[in-house]
Amino acid sequence: MSLPTLHPAIVHFPIVLVPLAVFLDGASLATKGRRVPARVAALAWFAAALAATAAFVAGRVAADNLVGVPPQVQPLIGDHADWAERTLILTWTVALLHAALDRVQPRAALVRAGQGSVLAGGLLAVLFVGWTADRGGLLVYGHGLAVAAPPPVEEDCEPAPAAAPAPSSSPGDRLTRDADGTVTWTPAPGDLSAEGSPVEVGGGVSEGDAGGATLVIDGRGLLALPQVMSDVQVNVWLDLSGFEGEVGVVHHLGEPETGGAFTVSTGGAARLVELGGSVLDEAALDPAGLTALSVSAAGSHYKGLVDGKVITHGHGPELPPGRVGLLLDGAGQVRLHRIEAIPLESH
Repeated sequence: MSLPTLHPAIVHFPIVLVPLAVFLDGASLATKGRRVPARVAALAWFAAALAATAAFVAGRVAADNLVGVPPQVQPLIGDHADWAERTLILTWTVALLHAALDRVQPRAALVRAGQGSVLAGGLLAVLFVGWTADRGGLLVYGHGLAVAAPPPVEEDCEPAPAAAPAPSSSPGDRLTRDADGTVTWTPAPGDLSAEGSPVEVGGGVSEGDAGGATLVIDGRGLLALPQVMSDVQVNVWLDLSGFEGEVGVVHHLGEPETGGAFTVSTGGAARLVELGGSVLDEAALDPAGLTALSVSAAGSHYKGLVDGKVITHGHGPELPPGRVGLLLDGAGQVRLHRIEAIPLESH
């Protein structure tokens, strides 16, 4: 099978069936003997609703199986999914209303009003289908999603080589902000304890003397960058081979400790969580050889990624702007190469 997912094969059915059902509704209203056309239209609406359901589920699976999606595309995927969900709900609403109307005793005024409501809902559904398709077309033809080959995972996971800092450089020099707002911290030994450290350190975290930042963990600790950000993707490159416990990429960190995180446990679990709150999604994960942890927080869409692949995908309330960082809870050593926070535009 040449298609990487079923979504492109299924998605055209609701695109065709919803306008067809609206046409049949219009034909039913325009004819005097409209009993048979109305029932045909009802069947068309149920077929459209089932097709929309299949397209929505296949689209969710397709999006979560993509690897190496550029961070700025994640909000567009969420926007497409939101419109697909609205279209799905409206299509089922019209289909069920059609079924209910078909069982009502044929009192002319009531039937006429019901058919008018169905037709109005159907026309709105056509608009929803068109806008959802436009959002999907932007992903494919504007960003090459699932068409252009993504960059190799190894290139995304390996931290980019950085020039060794000059001996006189300060820790703050290793926290940079690009023109697009991306914040990057590439630590060096001694940054956590030095005056002018670019991160806030809390809890049981100290620092070793190896390259990068070798963090010595005993208990629960947190590294937080100073910048406050809204929608964001946070990428952390690290080595957990000497650590036992849980590590999390934190976003929208507030005071008291609120926000969200994508956590990975050396016991084999990955979770999307609200700090101090509920678990949005979880999955089994073997952290052996793990090099890159990421969390994407765009609107109400939250995704946890490992080496560029979506592991968990949950939905929750939109969070107020906050800081990002790394949460550690356990014992041992974690080698930290880089933390990167990329602001995401809302769509």
